[in-house]
Amino acid sequence: MTSLKSLLVLCLLTAHGLAAPVTPEQWVEELSSTYAGHLGFTAVYHSEGPGKSLDVTLGLDEGSGLSALHMTASKDGHAMEAKLWNTPVDEMYLASGQGIVCVKGVMTEVNSLRELLKSVTNQDKDDLRFELQLLASIWMTKNGIQPSLGIRSRNEPSWKSEVQNASVKAFDDKTVTFETAKWGLLTISRETGLMSRQSITSDDGEVRVLELRQFKINPGRDAITGISHGWSTEGAKQADAGAYSRAARLKLFQTLVDAVETGDADLEKLESVLKEQRPALRGFARPYTAEVGNSLATGDTWKKILGATKDSLRKQWTEKDGNKEADEAAFELYLAEPAIRAQVRDELGKSLSEIEESKKRLMWEIFGHAGDPELKATNKTGETAKAVIEQAMARAYIEAVMEQKMKEFWGARDGLD
Repeated sequence: MTSLKSLLVLCLLTAHGLAAPVTPEQWVEELSSTYAGHLGFTAVYHSEGPGKSLDVTLGLDEGSGLSALHMTASKDGHAMEAKLWNTPVDEMYLASGQGIVCVKGVMTEVNSLRELLKSVTNQDKDDLRFELQLLASIWMTKNGIQPSLGIRSRNEPSWKSEVQNASVKAFDDKTVTFETAKWGLLTISRETGLMSRQSITSDDGEVRVLELRQFKINPGRDAITGISHGWSTEGAKQADAGAYSRAARLKLFQTLVDAVETGDADLEKLESVLKEQRPALRGFARPYTAEVGNSLATGDTWKKILGATKDSLRKQWTEKDGNKEADEAAFELYLAEPAIRAQVRDELGKSLSEIEESKKRLMWEIFGHAGDPELKATNKTGETAKAVIEQAMARAYIEAVMEQKMKEFWGARDGLD
């Protein structure tokens, strides 16, 4: 129930012609607009409980695209530390007690998404703006903590998606508190758009609180790099960027289908740009080609396909320029040429991605954990746009698998792109 103080604030605002938002959606719009008015921030959060504590520093600079998170926690005398940050050379690092991971190409993936939307749609329309940023966040769970670093819509706070379908518990002239099913009570500052407090009750009844202790709006790039200054990257294991942009890419694809249906995006241009971005799409698809479960990348099918392809290439090679010598060593060198492997990848990728039943399966393999991967279309033009996107993603996936399988069955050869 809305508090008496909240009602008084509402009456005062209305009396002065400044009616406060009424619905949760209106509050989200107001608070998000406030957040979007900044070019970045640093924020320090703290939580304290029986025998435990948590300190978190977050930072974002939109101009450079740099983001960082530093978390230190202690419980019963045991300390834990986690670090997440990205660099100007398009690397993202995630470090914890389990080791350190380097994710290359995150901003390349972000820029690919930006360029796709910019090239295909009418960017004069406000509802088609889909700028992106890399943003770190931290959440208290009922019994732990959850730091993250992912790709989000530019100027969109990390809490926005978390208050969908939430109710407004209370508000005043400085804050609004949402009651969420997953994260408990989230209090957002009306002055900055930052989360100022999270309160969640654990399974054993403990009220766990994370509070904003200090912040700075528009601190600049140096303040963000200062958070990660001196952090070691030694021994980092390599990982792909696609795993961090799956939800953003799925959302963008649906935005494009919708825009094509209304005439706010060009269908031919969509197909053209997707073709131009095939290397970027392959990079995005690679994390989802791991041979797990019933993945399309699993099994002996690829060995048979590449075995038959190798036999065909050997025949072409021995017949070329009258060369009838079966010199296996020379043939292996020929087979290792980047142009030959790229040709095989591209031709098989095109033909195999045209198999209709493969498209839906691959959309599920790539996007199934990011939401419903079935793109929605309401007219014939939208259905065509949907098919173009599904074809492009299926081909990217298959080509990424082809690169892996050629290394496995034909020997390592990098540099196809």
